[in-house]
Amino acid sequence: MANFHGAPVFFPHAIGSGAADPQAQLLFERSQASGSLGGNDPEAFLQHAAQNGWRPALENEFGATSPGMLRAVAPNRTAWSYLFDLGPESRVLDLGCGTGGVACRLGKDHHVIAADKSPINAAFVKLRGEQEKLPHFHSVCADGVDLPIADAQLDLVCMIGSFEWMPTSWPNEDPETIHARVLSEVFRVLKPGGSLFLGIENRQYLGFALGMADPHARIRHVSYLDRDRANQLSLDLRGEPFLEYTYTRGEANALLNNAGFKQVDDYWLRPDYSTPNYIIPLNNDHIIKYFIEERLNPWDYQGGRSFVYKIFRMLPPHEVAEHVEFFGFCARKPS
Repeated sequence: MANFHGAPVFFPHAIGSGAADPQAQLLFERSQASGSLGGNDPEAFLQHAAQNGWRPALENEFGATSPGMLRAVAPNRTAWSYLFDLGPESRVLDLGCGTGGVACRLGKDHHVIAADKSPINAAFVKLRGEQEKLPHFHSVCADGVDLPIADAQLDLVCMIGSFEWMPTSWPNEDPETIHARVLSEVFRVLKPGGSLFLGIENRQYLGFALGMADPHARIRHVSYLDRDRANQLSLDLRGEPFLEYTYTRGEANALLNNAGFKQVDDYWLRPDYSTPNYIIPLNNDHIIKYFIEERLNPWDYQGGRSFVYKIFRMLPPHEVAEHVEFFGFCARKPS
């Protein structure tokens, strides 16, 4: 075990044909949307956070009114947590904690482990937890394929906007194999009766069919293609394989069931999984119909997105459920 600015660093074991990217060294993930904080000078970033506070450091990094800053401080980051029966002694793992927006908010009321593949992120969130004086809070650098946690320790694991990025550290492996391994690790560390909350984009979001670019690969239509064609398209357009897998509602349920989760509830998170104002159950057509007709705001669908709003208004609720943008899955380990 290594250490980076006080945050323990746990190197993952090899999987299949090889270990994590050998060029990454301590930095397990290098991605344009969810990589490490601090840019080209992470030491200066961490020093700024230590001397001036975590929030000024983030404002300097992202901008005071940026989406990244919103994700770090928004009170509704953990709106989904009301779906679970959590108490002061509940033990929670935020896997892929980023800037700590979820972990630190949960850490005010629960025992929390924040984990991220980037040691810079882990060190920053450790510093943030200390500055916020969170009583039962730990931050570690670890990969989801190999969690440094004993069996059956946790009441809840959350992965919000991180699951799809996890295969990027394992470019020689099939992304579904990596995702299955992560879910098996999550299942292992959960107590009997414990829960997973997974926030992720929908592979079959209606907007992607209408030509909107996938937010991970930045390529149009790539999520709708079969995996081999998507990989070839990604190689042709950006010179690297397509590893950032998302899933349809049915595919995600199958992955979770295969990992051992027997009860899975599906939700539509609006406006997104980072800052949800609405959590709509997808197994209830009446609630979906009510939301579409009474609460879906056309002003959220400007420009080319206006077609999404119009089509949602025309589709039957069970079809809308298959083509929403952001899923939230609540999966429970059998007692």
